[in-house]
Amino acid sequence: MKHAVTVHLKILAILVLFAIYVSLELSLNILLIDMYAQPFELVLGEYHIAAERLELFGRTLSGFGLALFAVTLIPIRFFGVTQSESHTRPVISARGKWLLRPLAFLAIWALIIPSIRVLIDGVVDSQSSDAKLSAVRAIVYKEAYLAKAVSIEGFPEFDHIVADPDRRDLMVALIPSLAFFSNGFNTLIGNNIDSMANTFLLNKQEDDFIAEALPRIRRFDQQYEAQWQLYESASRAYLEAFRKENDHYAREQERLTLLNNANKHINSRWERYAVQLLEAGDFREDYTTNENIRDQYRNYRDQALSSRCNTACEEQAKRNFARYLTTLKFESGESFGISLQAEDVIFNKFVKSKYNLAAIFKRGRLRYLQETYGIPEEMTYEQYQQSDLMMSHLRDYIAGQGITLPVGWKTTDMQPLINAIAAKYQGLAAAEWDKYLQAASYKMPEPGLSKPAFASHAIVTSAAREALGPYYLPAFTPSIAESRYKAIWLDSQDNISFIKMITSTAATTAFSPGGSMFQLGRDAVKLAVIPPASIFASLLAVFLLFFKIGNYLWPRSKVYFGGALLAAVVLLVTPTVSALMQSNAYHNITTRFAQQVSQDNLYDNLLTSTFGYMLDIESGLYSQYRQVGVVREVRRAMLANTEQSTNEGETTNAQNAAPSPLRTFDNIFYDLLSFLPEKLGSGEIIKPFDANITVLKQDLNVGAYLGIYLEGDKVSEVKMPNFMQDTDFGLLAEQKYFYRPDWQSLASEFIENANSPDYWIKLANGDLAKESLVTKIERNMSDYLNTQGGLVTLLKSIQSQGYRNLILLQLGQANRYRCFVIGDIDALMITDSIQSNFVDYKELPNCKARI
Repeated sequence: MKHAVTVHLKILAILVLFAIYVSLELSLNILLIDMYAQPFELVLGEYHIAAERLELFGRTLSGFGLALFAVTLIPIRFFGVTQSESHTRPVISARGKWLLRPLAFLAIWALIIPSIRVLIDGVVDSQSSDAKLSAVRAIVYKEAYLAKAVSIEGFPEFDHIVADPDRRDLMVALIPSLAFFSNGFNTLIGNNIDSMANTFLLNKQEDDFIAEALPRIRRFDQQYEAQWQLYESASRAYLEAFRKENDHYAREQERLTLLNNANKHINSRWERYAVQLLEAGDFREDYTTNENIRDQYRNYRDQALSSRCNTACEEQAKRNFARYLTTLKFESGESFGISLQAEDVIFNKFVKSKYNLAAIFKRGRLRYLQETYGIPEEMTYEQYQQSDLMMSHLRDYIAGQGITLPVGWKTTDMQPLINAIAAKYQGLAAAEWDKYLQAASYKMPEPGLSKPAFASHAIVTSAAREALGPYYLPAFTPSIAESRYKAIWLDSQDNISFIKMITSTAATTAFSPGGSMFQLGRDAVKLAVIPPASIFASLLAVFLLFFKIGNYLWPRSKVYFGGALLAAVVLLVTPTVSALMQSNAYHNITTRFAQQVSQDNLYDNLLTSTFGYMLDIESGLYSQYRQVGVVREVRRAMLANTEQSTNEGETTNAQNAAPSPLRTFDNIFYDLLSFLPEKLGSGEIIKPFDANITVLKQDLNVGAYLGIYLEGDKVSEVKMPNFMQDTDFGLLAEQKYFYRPDWQSLASEFIENANSPDYWIKLANGDLAKESLVTKIERNMSDYLNTQGGLVTLLKSIQSQGYRNLILLQLGQANRYRCFVIGDIDALMITDSIQSNFVDYKELPNCKARI
């Protein structure tokens, strides 16, 4: 009974763990689709940390299932056996069951994780240049498909899919893989790459123009109009000032008017003075009885006439009363109108204060008039007219009009006045223009331009070029119609130059090891291979484990076996069958598509049709389970701490953090196992080059590609693509004709391969101890470059600046070049170029490279 309970618990535990494993594998599949449905600029940019995590998570998870299946295939005798009374056959020993087999499982699991990466990289690097070209086309196609810029004639179903948000992600994520693996599909893309790229770029450029260029144009137009208004106003002011500066008749009229106004001012001044002088005796007579003034007077009088007040005290009282009346003001702010000194104040008690105040007011008024007008009381009008005082008043008036005359000037000498009026206007026009130059952004050197001349001026053109940046064309003029300029700008774009170059069969050599686009081709193949490879490994692991679990359950419990089978059918098979049975199923579309584009290639036809069935299977699971809780949790874990910082100069937390132990382990064993592809005959991993050199002839045709490995200050190895690889001569260049034995390597190879028939066949054919023409050229080139110390120094210099691609453009002399550097030519650059058709490069000044 106890044994039966134990068996039931064991089976339940196995089924629960298997269910968890399947849910994680399902999450992996769904997240792969979500990730690779994004534009590659996001996958390789903002989401690259999450993509790396997902890739490692997939290898770890699938490796677990594969390792678990593999360890069950190892005969139990390797772990030790023992006899049991309840079993007729030997069973695994306790030590083998609980120690050796788990250790074997962990070892296999640990090896599978980096081995998958190593084998994929080996396969990727071994792909032909044509295959890498196909992968690059797949990237272009995917980006165009994502932008809804692709329309395949005769297959509107593709357009319907890309417009359907529920089916779009799956198609977008996996269609690059079909474009890579299917020769028919890839040929179709190649034949239409020009029109596809042109349509895609045109739509993208129009969107970019509307989003980026139009706001710039509108800001510039606003600035231009404001500057034109400022210039027009300043020109009018300048011309008016210039007219005044050179109008002698106007200056003479101004002189006469000034003298006439000055005489009127002098006469009016005298008349006001004379009238106020006559009225001084009765000035403010009604205020002599004002109680406030009288109280102040009595207070100061009593203080001054007190027996305790001496002479100094009396003088102080007079000064205080004089100050009081002098500073006295009405509520309106008007002055009382008198100016007193202590000697003007009369204090006595024998005369009424009314009469004393009247006398004080008169004295104060006379002194006030003297201070205000500066005319002595006894001076007559005739004396005033002939006096220096009148001339002083005349000069003061003229000075108040902005004209300064010398001291002692008289009306008998008009030349100083004429000169002073001329000096008033001298430089007025220049001053007006200086004022404009200080306020203006467009600092025009001369006034008087018409609006068309102003608009076409070099200063306005320079401002437009700066404001519009990459959207500026010589055809641009201020206030040009936006629609017209947009059409001109779009027509000017060479939309397919870069895309056509990298997707042309003439560029295939650049994808070979040593070519400048080798890394681009490698990245493109990875992006096309990783999703289906990961999905295949995931499905294989689930299938193998289900097979082993079924094999385990069948002899022990038919009920559990039936339950597990039923659960698999309900949860996994039913959604996929439902997807396959739909009228718009993917396999219907791909089968019809294959019959037209791959009708002459049975393998390609079968591959394209099978791909559609795989899409249907994924579609059923994807639509059914993409929002379940475990998928959300795994997605949250993959995206944790990957948010980009909003502060410039800061990096993400994930980038700052040290690699995880699993990542460190994966990197270490990747290097240790990098020999596997070559040993298994599945390819060879080519480590990244330290620098790439592209030599361009004067006609801009490629002269050579060189992939450089550096070791210290020396070139350790050079890789050069075979430019004639598709010709008879190119085939001969790859044959081993040149005898060059390496005795140590020969001895080592003999010891390792003595039992290998292939080794003896190579030995009999004379393939050993020889090298090809290509290898010989590469070796000699390495030696030659080491004699060119300046070139190696240049490579080290640009490498320290973050560049690895050097382009040498041959000048008139064969040994002189212009040097340019560009960033890494990888998949991120191709996505940027697809959207902007622009590759950022920098020319190196004073380049002395020789090759």
